Amino acid sequence: MLNAEDGSQVDLISHEDLWSPSDVEVGPDGYIYVADWGPNLVFKFSPDGELLTKFGGDGNGPGQFGTFSPDFIAISPEGEIYAFDENETDADVEFDRVQVFDSDGNYLREFPIETDEPEIEDMAFGPDGNLYLVEWFDDVLLKYSPEGQLWGNVGEETLYWAGPRHIDIDDQGNIYLATWGGDNIVLVLDSSGNLIAQFGVDTDDGESLWPEGSFYSVSGIAVVPDGSRVFVSDWSSNYSFVTAFDFK
Repeated sequence: MLNAEDGSQVDLISHEDLWSPSDVEVGPDGYIYVADWGPNLVFKFSPDGELLTKFGGDGNGPGQFGTFSPDFIAISPEGEIYAFDENETDADVEFDRVQVFDSDGNYLREFPIETDEPEIEDMAFGPDGNLYLVEWFDDVLLKYSPEGQLWGNVGEETLYWAGPRHIDIDDQGNIYLATWGGDNIVLVLDSSGNLIAQFGVDTDDGESLWPEGSFYSVSGIAVVPDGSRVFVSDWSSNYSFVTAFDFK
């Protein structure tokens, strides 16, 4: 864990069963949830790093995850854990679903993602209580109710050829997207999908240190609740960075 002001490390969470952690979220209860597609598990840690429980496992049944899943998670305002699962049936038919668990890891329900050839890259809850999924292939956000009803698309015109990859949403409902299309930049949309702002500069040189404020290959984004500061992770084969932006 890093200090949001200066980037210094304030704590370290580790466990022998963590193989390939791919996403981390903090719930409204302050507990820390980590998705790990290596052992196909979600881990729940206390704020001081104590492992409280882990849930999931390899398989295609309720509460289980397919190979390389869960890759990312989202936590509802009520504290339920939503985990995206790329899986396949016993007959090797691929399917995508979102599975829902309570804060202790008990399986509650699931719903399918049935768009044509979905390429879901990330998801996050908005203050409206709806779940927004990043559909990279079609350059759009899919808006779902907590129960799994698809309300429609958001930002279809704004995100054309943008290649959205990662998402976070502030308390006002503004949507922050790290994109990986023609350029590696951050786009900020309102809740209706209209462009508010964009920042960052694309660079194509990952062999040497690139200038501050530019991106080589964005890999994650987080925003503080009031939208005043945005953090973007970026990497190449030689370097990894987290860049903080003050958003005014």
